[in-house]
Amino acid sequence: MDPAFIAAIDHLRECGWYSSDHFFDANLLEELRSTLLSLKDKDAFVPAKIGKGAKRKRIPQVRGDWIRWLSQIGDFPSTKAYLERIDQFRLALNREVFLGASEYESHFAIYPANTGYKKHLDRHRDTPHRILTTTLYLNKDYTPEQGGQLDIEDLQRNPVATVLPSWGTFVCFASAEFPHQVRATKVERYSLTGWMRSS
Repeated sequence: MDPAFIAAIDHLRECGWYSSDHFFDANLLEELRSTLLSLKDKDAFVPAKIGKGAKRKRIPQVRGDWIRWLSQIGDFPSTKAYLERIDQFRLALNREVFLGASEYESHFAIYPANTGYKKHLDRHRDTPHRILTTTLYLNKDYTPEQGGQLDIEDLQRNPVATVLPSWGTFVCFASAEFPHQVRATKVERYSLTGWMRSS
């Protein structure tokens, strides 16, 4: 098995979350960032909303990112390679820890300066099929002073981790067990977020 998968699975099994800046190949990171920026230049991103169905609405003070689902952008070599690696990881998780994930959904996200995402849980009544949350950061030369950190806590509100959205950092965690927030960023912030799901 891929050593990166082994490290991730071991930490997920023990702690329920994992972070690494060596999970994806450097060339793939560059290609994914180029794809994101190309889509941005084409005005392909739309403001993210919260809620479900007819109740979905845009509340930028709660969630300020703009997104584009990979399922909507066509077949890019970079996103194809990303999805192939994530699928290999999904299969390894199913085999090793019986994750039970049958599919994966994901989107590029851009947080404009002075936006963030208030604390929330990814798996709840409206999203019962999400099992594992993943995020890959595509920000170069990022510093703590620029904000935009991902704060993760447990269900008892104990701090678990603070992740700087720096170049190539990949983080994943159990969707039902870790409330999290994106702090307001002072610069434009890029990521690729997804969920391994049950059918």
